[in-house]
Amino acid sequence: MTRFKQKNLLMWAIVSIGQLLIMACSGDLDIDSYGGPEETEADVTISVRGRTNGEPLSNVNLNVYEKPRGQEDFSLIYEGQTNEAGILVLEGVTVPNILQVEVDDTRFPGGSPLTTKVLGQKSAAIDMEVSTRWDRESVMNTDGWDVLGVSSYHQTTNPTQNIGANVLQNNTQIWHTNYAGGATPYPHWLIIDMKTERFVNGFGMTQRASNNGPIKRLEFHVSTDNEHWEKVIDTEIPLTNPGIWHTFQLESRVRARYIKFIATEPHIVANQFINVEQIGVY
Repeated sequence: MTRFKQKNLLMWAIVSIGQLLIMACSGDLDIDSYGGPEETEADVTISVRGRTNGEPLSNVNLNVYEKPRGQEDFSLIYEGQTNEAGILVLEGVTVPNILQVEVDDTRFPGGSPLTTKVLGQKSAAIDMEVSTRWDRESVMNTDGWDVLGVSSYHQTTNPTQNIGANVLQNNTQIWHTNYAGGATPYPHWLIIDMKTERFVNGFGMTQRASNNGPIKRLEFHVSTDNEHWEKVIDTEIPLTNPGIWHTFQLESRVRARYIKFIATEPHIVANQFINVEQIGVY
């Protein structure tokens, strides 16, 4: 019995990856040792709907990549949109194959590409649920990410209090810049390492739920090497309760590994320190 049959990879299951759901074969994604039929072709139907209401999403920009048997890397085979019914049909896809489906549309929060097998079936169905809400629950998972540096933080006897890494956690811990012996002045910055290059559609940020050191103007920069930076957001936020979740959508998505957040101007000049509860990446 082959490894493929032992894992029963022909069973279909719902698999959740990032902000999307996909009908995908269970098991690992190695097809080079798959002992199935010789190469043939299959039609692949991709259906896209909103995660909140389940309604079909029309005119969603999708990229589809393939990695057929014997190919080491994924290659782009399609760029286009779903139709009015939220459906995209790819005809004549080589099988067996591994497909990646990626949403390339800044109207929606970003997510990791979804990967599935197409084996010897005459047709395959991929059912995707896309998050349409720019909220704290839709940001990328930050497990394994690091904060590489900050302009300053207020040191206490608690080693995790006020440190930059707190912005990666969805809780009430904060990054608080130094205010001992006179606050460290603006600008304040923080660098996040996502550990791998990702497509980025936007950012989210919230401060502590008080008017203590409210930020007026901020920037986001991106980089692939932590040396050469591109400014993608330069904007102001209103003087409201800083506990509000602010979102910043890009006009077009960018590829990046490193994110630099910079607070450049305060609402209250006398308060030169800042506090940030969470920074999210879409």
